[in-house]
Amino acid sequence: MTWLDIHHVELRSEGGRHALENLICVCARHHRAAHRGKITIDRNEAGALRVRHADGTEYGRSVKPQALEVCAKVFSALRHLGFREAQVRAALEQLQREPALVQASFDGLLREALARLCPWRAALTVLRRPEPLFPTAVGVRQRSRRPAFRISSR
Repeated sequence: MTWLDIHHVELRSEGGRHALENLICVCARHHRAAHRGKITIDRNEAGALRVRHADGTEYGRSVKPQALEVCAKVFSALRHLGFREAQVRAALEQLQREPALVQASFDGLLREALARLCPWRAALTVLRRPEPLFPTAVGVRQRSRRPAFRISSR
């Protein structure tokens, strides 16, 4: 017996409706792959269903497994940072159109995606000074940096 999952093309958690034109049937494996960022299921400009690999290639075409894995890991990292799935997909689609990022590493792709998702944060990193304003005297032990936040056990 074969089981199918119902997938919202426009995610329910992000405002998608239960309307028939927003629902498709997929097997459990492809449903998990869609929510893990390994494949993308959406509609093109004409409204036709479009399925693509994480790197943007049409589903079923030959792909580079390493590139797929990097894209899926960046997708997962951004989702775990709290970004919405639609935001993450849009940022990754923009980056896939840039030839310089085709062979990007995980770190490089994640940095570029964060720059797209948080342009104000990218501006802050430019303003950050790499060296302290007041250098310490020779032989004086520096205190370790405190974390930017504390976890309280209250």
